[in-house]
Amino acid sequence: MNLQPLKTVWTACFDGLGVYDRRLRRAGAEHLWFIPFYHRILDDDEQEPFDFGLGVSRRRFDQQLAFFRERFHLCTVREALEIQANGERPDRPLLSITFDDGYLDNIELALPLLRRHGCPATFFLCTGPIEGELPFWWDLVIAMAGRRDEPAWPQLLDKLGVAADAANPKGELETALGRLWQMPFDEIRTLLDYDACLHMDASADCPPRMDKSHLKDLLDHGMEIAAHTHHHPNLTKETDETIRSEIVQSRSRLEAWTGETVTGFATPHGFVDDRVKRICAEEGLAYIASTESGANRELLPYHLARFGAADTGLSHLKRTLARTAA
Repeated sequence: MNLQPLKTVWTACFDGLGVYDRRLRRAGAEHLWFIPFYHRILDDDEQEPFDFGLGVSRRRFDQQLAFFRERFHLCTVREALEIQANGERPDRPLLSITFDDGYLDNIELALPLLRRHGCPATFFLCTGPIEGELPFWWDLVIAMAGRRDEPAWPQLLDKLGVAADAANPKGELETALGRLWQMPFDEIRTLLDYDACLHMDASADCPPRMDKSHLKDLLDHGMEIAAHTHHHPNLTKETDETIRSEIVQSRSRLEAWTGETVTGFATPHGFVDDRVKRICAEEGLAYIASTESGANRELLPYHLARFGAADTGLSHLKRTLARTAA
């Protein structure tokens, strides 16, 4: 039974009764800090392949920013940490908009709206694809799945031990991605024949990324730039040496490209363990942003909770915020 239509009605009713607004008003007194994260902003008529929830339409992002500006004290993650360290709590709850990875639509579609609404944001950037290497590895997998009649996709499924399921292509893809996420990046590179994929038609189906020239646009408009590894691996599956290399490569390249000090880091796909935290501390990073959903009630710089912003209307967004506050 599909309960989504009923859930949508309930959400609208609770919003109309002011339930979510009352909860969010209390969030300021409780000194809560919310950190939504985004990946891509899409043209209003653009469809996200396989509907993985990684894209928010430009129209809805515009509505969400207007709501954020009205109800919250907006600041970058670095600024929020400074506010809390100084004990200068504003009346409204803190909210830091964040973006992961470094897609070109963040520049072309998101940045103009952030500027129009006067909203700062923190961008966690994965430097390998920005530097001009191949697309993000999961985008290549998604593109291969979209060309399921070509040999590359069934060959990959066979290597991963995933049964082909033409009746459920999204489930088939989710299983393949889930298995890849549990591998070190060198294994992923080998399985995908990553270097050869440079010449594959599938790579042309991947969303474009930023390049180094776009970073100045972000800084010139008050955005924070932070690290997000070089290749976007699951760091908990890597050696200490590789973890350090991924963190240092990402930060050092960003600093070289911008001339600015990088103090923040977000773990790819939210995977983190004590080794990752220890190496971040040894390398002098000030904070780690996770993907664990929730609002931040106390200052835990190496375990900042965030929530994924969905392509939904304001009633659902308010519901999400109220739930994270609870």
